[in-house]
Amino acid sequence: MAKVDTESFKLFENLISKTGSTYVFNNETSVAGIGVLLEVIKDMGLDPKKTGDLREGIMSLFNIEMVNMPDLENHRFIFTPNHVSDLDAIILGLLHPKIRIVSKTSSNPDCL
Repeated sequence: MAKVDTESFKLFENLISKTGSTYVFNNETSVAGIGVLLEVIKDMGLDPKKTGDLREGIMSLFNIEMVNMPDLENHRFIFTPNHVSDLDAIILGLLHPKIRIVSKTSSNPDCL
């Protein structure tokens, strides 16, 4: 569990509150948010450079529980959302090493 009395967690809370608690970030806040997120995970006593620790920290911080995870070792699934945010991509990518995300890069019809 995240230590809520750390400077990094307070920065993280402040960053989230600036989004109206929507976790919607633009390019600039995405980079800042990822940096703060890694610091929060370090303060949890985990090493965010290790995939398992990063997964554990993200899952704990956002209270994510995997339920009915499909058998990705023996089956293929294509996940094609309309949009994937930077944070979504990190979380989805940590669920299983074989997850690949296909998403359009723009909502502008001229760019599709």
